[in-house]
Amino acid sequence: MRRLGRRIASWWDRALSVGQYPGETAAQRGRRRIVVGYMIIGIPPRLFFAAEAFALGMPVSGWIEILAALVPALGLVVL
Repeated sequence: MRRLGRRIASWWDRALSVGQYPGETAAQRGRRRIVVGYMIIGIPPRLFFAAEAFALGMPVSGWIEILAALVPALGLVVL
């Protein structure tokens, strides 16, 4: 069980390190990690809400939710 916890912590640290650069201050690093974490955690619920909107017969709302999930995903790619 400890190995799994260490593996998850290692993966999470690598995911939050997206966009790091040499010479980054501790404050900049902290802000960047918060934004990246928010993006990673915020994308899956948007997809769930999109599926729910489509199931309820609200395609416009579903596409808006998909767009709201794609914007941070593209931001992570650019970062």
